[in-house]
Amino acid sequence: VLALAGIPFYQSIGTICHLPNLFMVETFGGSESVVIFLAVVPLCVCIALITCMQMRVFWFVRQSEQKMLNWRFKQKSERDEGGRQKLSMTSREQKVFWQSVCYVGSFYITWPIVLAHYFLKPSNYEDPASAAYKV
Repeated sequence: VLALAGIPFYQSIGTICHLPNLFMVETFGGSESVVIFLAVVPLCVCIALITCMQMRVFWFVRQSEQKMLNWRFKQKSERDEGGRQKLSMTSREQKVFWQSVCYVGSFYITWPIVLAHYFLKPSNYEDPASAAYKV
């Protein structure tokens, strides 16, 4: 839906279409709100949703493993002074945890670069208003 909503606002650069960053949006005849609602907000929402979903997957595995540990005989002896079961991660929990960290980490590495594109000024950027005074 967002891709279809943005079609009138995309700018063509060779073989790709993109939304210009906030500093160049007036140069291309767009508005800042279009860039924010079609690029920045969806990226932030996706990062938050991916993080929450992976946390939910890990929490489900952790709960399942903790329930299974209650039925194992060798784990019954691993209790702290208060008689409660120690909270240590099993190998399956560790695998799911690190898989989730790597999966979410790949988005944390790449998507902030895309978000920074919308907020950073290009090095050769010249404000159109100041360029008019130089003529």
